[in-house]
Amino acid sequence: YKGRDQLTLWCTFWCKVCEYSPNTLKDHFTAFTRIARERSMSYPQHGSVGWAQIKDCVRGLIKGWDKGVNRATPLTRKWLKRMLLAMGVRTPDDLRALALDAMTFMVRILVGQACFLRMVEHRDGMRVDDVSFTTNLEGQTTAILRVKERKDKIRMHRERLCTMPVHDNVMSAGDALKVYMARCHGGWREPVEPKDTPLFPIWTARGQATAVPASEYYFKTGLKALASAAGMLPAMVAKLR
Repeated sequence: YKGRDQLTLWCTFWCKVCEYSPNTLKDHFTAFTRIARERSMSYPQHGSVGWAQIKDCVRGLIKGWDKGVNRATPLTRKWLKRMLLAMGVRTPDDLRALALDAMTFMVRILVGQACFLRMVEHRDGMRVDDVSFTTNLEGQTTAILRVKERKDKIRMHRERLCTMPVHDNVMSAGDALKVYMARCHGGWREPVEPKDTPLFPIWTARGQATAVPASEYYFKTGLKALASAAGMLPAMVAKLR
């Protein structure tokens, strides 16, 4: 039966080539049946041998469908380094020379990657009071970020402290945060900005921090654009979250 063969081939093309879920086929067959009746076209009758063979094809596609977990693209240190290079940042001095908004964006990426921050944990910009520094007897300085308790759509994320050693290295999130606090918030030991000022704010043209955090949309859009510039494949960029 020619119509049956065309429909089974189309189902295979839809799922295997176009990579759409077989679960969407039932909606198409509802539309196919209606159009065939309206136009008096030849179409496999429900309960016929041809219709049973089409159902077997759909059932096989559903069973063979890869239901693997759709995992997000991990932002590894390899990609982080490439993204820094795409921004023209090769040394700590290059990071210090960035414009305020660009520096805020890059430090947010470095800190987020080092502390394994979920978007829900820094979408409100965090606060200046969440950052502190400590120095041990050997002179090693460590940045401490307090991640407050937050709840997303699924579950509650408990409060925790994240530590970042300060090294004179462009990949050091602790050093980047130290430089950022000194330049943007008036000091890394005792910031002059009010404690409730967003850690990652929107900046005025005069270089003053506003009470408005840099938007989540701006961060996500910039992150994906920078990843693309660093050479990340579009399929991987789409899964950056």
